[in-house]
Amino acid sequence: MKPVPVPTEDTAYFWERCRARELVLQRCVACGRVQFYPRALCTGCLSDRLEWIPASGRGEVHSFTTVFRAPTQAFQDQAPYVVAVIELKEGVRLISQVVGCAPDQLAIGMPVEVVFEEVSDAITLPKFQPAEINGRGAAPPSRTSPGEGGAGEARARSGTPRPRGEETTGDAETNG
Repeated sequence: MKPVPVPTEDTAYFWERCRARELVLQRCVACGRVQFYPRALCTGCLSDRLEWIPASGRGEVHSFTTVFRAPTQAFQDQAPYVVAVIELKEGVRLISQVVGCAPDQLAIGMPVEVVFEEVSDAITLPKFQPAEINGRGAAPPSRTSPGEGGAGEARARSGTPRPRGEETTGDAETNG
């Protein structure tokens, strides 16, 4: 059996809204900061005057990893699967699964949108899928995804030393 979140006093409303297929975030009435994960105090000013607001459900992949070897038997049937840090349009980041595309099709910066998966009578999980843009599939990412040869270029631009043995082969346009 897969582990599921256990709602607390601070998170109960979040999980209730997920069951209704609505993603919500907390916003501080005192300073306006939007935050995730739900908690009792604002992470900016420590006010306890928090309100719930609907989230757009849209964002982009900030970071991700592909899990090839399931951590427990409960996840064996899903491997390989993607766990990602999603940056929502509202500026907060959350960790979730990306579904609806092959792991090798995922890229940093890929636009995504929330979908919901009911895992029990009490819990529905927010997950993300490639976003539909104007009725088409996801727009091409604006950055190179890990493992596609972009790491050396990124290091070259940032001034980070290359690992021993990694050679520069020119810019992306001449590499074909």
